[in-house]
Amino acid sequence: MDEGIIYQSPINQGKFYPRVGQIIDYVPIYHLRGYYDIDHVMQRCVERSLQWQEIENIFNTPLLIARQWNGERYLYISRTGGIVLTAKGDLVTAWRKEDHDPDVLHALDDAGYTL
Repeated sequence: MDEGIIYQSPINQGKFYPRVGQIIDYVPIYHLRGYYDIDHVMQRCVERSLQWQEIENIFNTPLLIARQWNGERYLYISRTGGIVLTAKGDLVTAWRKEDHDPDVLHALDDAGYTL
């Protein structure tokens, strides 16, 4: 069983959303470790004009966290964007809130958040 610090108890905890994952109520990763595929991450950050400080902000201020791939990856969703991390804390990808897809927006709406 996964363990971590409880960060909140979202209304939609346990619900699964396509392309988002299962909403959880704990922080499974305590720090950003590095990059899963540095070429992919750097390309996405350049395309989306994201700085490392913005990625850290998303990591530190999630509204929702979703478990993906049976716990191999985690999606952190904040007011400013989203990041996907491996279970070890390596960054897989990142985006700004303007790039939240409909499934992310649905999960946020179900939890009572509007952006």
